[in-house]
Amino acid sequence: MVRKAEVEERRGTPVIEAVDRALLALTMLGERDSVGVSDVAQELGVSVSTAHRLLTTLSRRGFAEQDERRRYRGPRAPVAPRPAPEPRSLGEVIRAIRPFLADIHEVTGETVHLSLLRRNRTTFVDGIESDRPGRVALRVGATLPAHVTSGGKAILAKMSLEELNTLYPHGVEPWGQSGAGTLDGLWHELGRVRRRGYAVNTEESEEGVAAVGAALGPVGGGAFAISLALPSPRSSRERMERDGLLLRTSAARARRAVTLRRVRR
Repeated sequence: MVRKAEVEERRGTPVIEAVDRALLALTMLGERDSVGVSDVAQELGVSVSTAHRLLTTLSRRGFAEQDERRRYRGPRAPVAPRPAPEPRSLGEVIRAIRPFLADIHEVTGETVHLSLLRRNRTTFVDGIESDRPGRVALRVGATLPAHVTSGGKAILAKMSLEELNTLYPHGVEPWGQSGAGTLDGLWHELGRVRRRGYAVNTEESEEGVAAVGAALGPVGGGAFAISLALPSPRSSRERMERDGLLLRTSAARARRAVTLRRVRR
């Protein structure tokens, strides 16, 4: 006789999807001092009501506690099994994220990258180049200051002010047309990134090039982001908002896939 769980798994995995979301929420609770309902909704790419039900269930089961600000914290004592060991190799992360880069490339037709934060600089570790006329060239292997790339800013936006101060002990490095000339200016800009869930770069790293990026968060022992680059004349405000939302959702799904794969190991 086929068990119910097996039937569910063959129907499009609604049960696995729910477990997946719960595992990601637990990961967030373990990585941060506290999380809000909107934080979970944005990170997982779900509605606020779904995120609220998820956190309420975790709280009821003892996996989370709500504080006086109505934010949620992880349990004071370990109640979940120890996660699979990290880090995994860079090659494994690249292979896991590549299908999501391919999907974004197919939808937008533009050049896409996966980048990794190394100290206060961004290294492009994988990508797919557009075949459109006037395309942005692939940057795989290149390294740039994190605060002038969309992916780098998206990763920095996940950090606290204390962490930024540690990362930039001598202040922000002047670079091209970057508007973040000081650490205070960078912190102010990162606030906008946090509210949107994605970062924008308008000719800050290269003249004539615009980009939008979203952070995956800690994955495989590193801080990664995905980004899309296009010629500035094609980067209308509406286009950047649309692509920003696409990358935000894709980043959440990519991280979910990598996290679930790690847990299954």
